[in-house]
Amino acid sequence: KKDPDAPKRPLTAYMLFAQEKRPEVKAANPDATFGEMGKLIGAEWKKLDDSEKKKYQDRSNSAKAQYDKEKGTTKKK
Repeated sequence: KKDPDAPKRPLTAYMLFAQEKRPEVKAANPDATFGEMGKLIGAEWKKLDDSEKKKYQDRSNSAKAQYDKEKGTTKKK
């Protein structure tokens, strides 16, 4: 069973980008379905160059390091 006290898994670089971009895309496309929103956000992600993606990858790596640290401190049952 899953430990209810375990830390939440960190977001990936893409998920951090999507979380940040979703309100902007939703405002520009208010009638878009959830699937259409995903496609629009995915297209925006593909347009980013490596230096722009690195900002999100660095944030994701930092969150992953924090997650690994917290995960190591929770006791396994």
